[in-house]
Amino acid sequence: MMSTTTVPSKGSRILVVEEEMQALQLLSTLLQRNGYDVIVAQDGNIAIQAFKKGNPALIILDPYISYIDGYEVCRQVRQESETPIIIVSAQTNEQDKLMAFNLGVDDYLPKPFHVAELLARVRAVLRRCAPRQPESQESFRCAGLEIDFAARVVKRKDNPQWLTPIEFSLLQALVLSAGHVLTHQTLPNQV
Repeated sequence: MMSTTTVPSKGSRILVVEEEMQALQLLSTLLQRNGYDVIVAQDGNIAIQAFKKGNPALIILDPYISYIDGYEVCRQVRQESETPIIIVSAQTNEQDKLMAFNLGVDDYLPKPFHVAELLARVRAVLRRCAPRQPESQESFRCAGLEIDFAARVVKRKDNPQWLTPIEFSLLQALVLSAGHVLTHQTLPNQV
């Protein structure tokens, strides 16, 4: 394969959304001690504002928060972004988990949890969702199509083409994987 993954870990910004102050402080301190940049929110309104201003690499979210519940926060985030979300909840029934995954969350961790497991899940989600960068190819040209990977610019017959970030990532993954089979299981991980 011609691409590598840049693993955001230390220094990655994480938005922690938790209504209970003691749990919020515990999560925040734990993540900061492990090298992450943490922003916090105690309700859904503040979470949406913090997400828009803070540009986090990951959101850790308790779905049972005030004003706007965590599931609505997921819906709003998914309308704008593919930022990974880990639900951390005391609710462990199957319906809650299914609703969370159907909204596009990346992981679901029941409370109480072991600190090492949370940190491992954070690292795994960040690694899986890390943007892929071309290893040796800075651009691609073929049959009137021009792609500048670094600038994220696509031109077709010298005319700029507007692509969403997901469309560009999909095109990049396909171009850099030319000659290889990409299954429906592996393609989302590359995009």
